[in-house]
Amino acid sequence: MLPRTLRFRLCLMMFLEYAVRGMWYPFLANYLTADRADHGLGFTAGQTGWVLGFAGALGSFLSPILAGRTADRFINAEKMLGILHCLAGGLLILNASSTTFSTFMLIMLLFSIVYGPTQSLTNSLALSHLADREHSYPRTRMWGTIGWIVTSALFTFVVLRSPDHATNIGRIPQAMRGAGLLAIGYALFAFFALPETPPADTAPAPLLPLRALALLRYPSVLVLTIVAIPVAAISTAYYLNIGPFLSDSVGIPLKMVGPTLALAQVSEVGCLFILGPMLKRFGYARVLTIGIAAQALRFAIFAIDPPAAVICVTLTLHGVAFACYFATATLYIERLSPPDIRHSTQTVFGVVLFGIGPALAGPYSQIFDHLVKHTATGIVPNFKVIWWTQAAIALACALPIAIFFRTASRKQIILQPEPV
Repeated sequence: MLPRTLRFRLCLMMFLEYAVRGMWYPFLANYLTADRADHGLGFTAGQTGWVLGFAGALGSFLSPILAGRTADRFINAEKMLGILHCLAGGLLILNASSTTFSTFMLIMLLFSIVYGPTQSLTNSLALSHLADREHSYPRTRMWGTIGWIVTSALFTFVVLRSPDHATNIGRIPQAMRGAGLLAIGYALFAFFALPETPPADTAPAPLLPLRALALLRYPSVLVLTIVAIPVAAISTAYYLNIGPFLSDSVGIPLKMVGPTLALAQVSEVGCLFILGPMLKRFGYARVLTIGIAAQALRFAIFAIDPPAAVICVTLTLHGVAFACYFATATLYIERLSPPDIRHSTQTVFGVVLFGIGPALAGPYSQIFDHLVKHTATGIVPNFKVIWWTQAAIALACALPIAIFFRTASRKQIILQPEPV
C-alpha cells in the first residue's frame, strides 16, 4: 500500500509538470499568428509550426542523454527534474519579451532542450514508486491534466478579460512569465519534497538507450512506435490550430478559449480514472485503437462545421484520444521494460511521442499556409480542409494498430541486463 503522503507528492508533481505547460501552450498560437497591429507577432502557420512543433520537439531527441541515461546512472531522477525546471523557467521568462521569429525560435529551442526530458522523467519517477501500475499510474497522471486545466482556464478567464481583442492578444506573453515562475517553484518542490529516486544499482556500462531500442525487435513495440510518429504529429498540429479555430472560426471569445478547452481536459481526467479497468476488460490493442479512432472522429466532426455547442461537446473526445493512446502506450512500454533501464526506455519512447512526431509537425504545418480561403475580411485558414486532412491521417494510423498489434507478455519480451 503506497503511503498517502507519497501518493500526494507524486500527484502534485504531475499537477505542476503540466500546469507549467498548460498556462501558455494552448493559446500561444493565437499570439504568434495574430497581426502585429493586433499586438501579435505576425508569424505564418509554417513559422508557428516550427516554433511549437520542431523547437518543442528538440529536447526529446536529447532526452535519452540528458534525462534517461543520467537518471539511470549518475543522478537522482528528482534532482535532475529540479535542475531542468529551474533552467526552463528562466528561458520562458526570457522568451516572453521576444518579438522576432529568429529570437523566439532560438530561445524555444533552448527551452525544449531542458524541458522536453521532464515529461518522461515524471513518468518514470512515478512508475518507480507505484505498485499496481495499470491501476495507479493513470490516477496519478490525471493530476497533470488537472494542473493543465487550472492554469490554462484561469489565465484566459482572469487575465484576458479586456473587451478589446488586441489588448488580450498583447497580454498572452504574461502567461509565459507566469509559467516561468511556476517552473522555478516546481524545481524547489522537486529538490526538497519529491521522493529520492536514485540510479539503479544494476545499471550496466553500455549505452542504455541502445538497450532500450532493442525493444523494437518485438512486433507490438515496433508497430506502436511507428504509428506514434504520425499520431504525435497530428496531435501537435491540433494544438497549433485549435486556439485560432475556436476564436476565429467558431466565434468563442479569446478569454473563454482556455475554459472551453478545459472541457477536453476534464474528459481526459475521467478517461484516465477508468483507464485501468478498461485495459483489464478490453486489452491494450483495443484501447489503443479506440484512442486513435477518437482522434479521427474528433477532426471529422470539426470539419463538417457544426454549431458551436457541438464543437464544445466534441472537444471531450480529446480525453479518449489521450488516455487510450498516449497514456496506454506509456503503460505498455513500462510493462515490458526491465527495471534497470526504466528511465532510458521511457525517454527513448518519449523521443517518438514528444520528439520525432512533433518535429514533423513543423514542416507538416507549412502545408496549412496553402490551405486558405479568401473572405471579405481577407485570407483565413481553411479549417474544413485542415481538419479533414487530420482525420484521414488519424484513420490511417488506427488501421495498423487494429490489424497488427498483438500484446506481448512480460515473459516473452523482458530484456535481461547485459554483462558489463
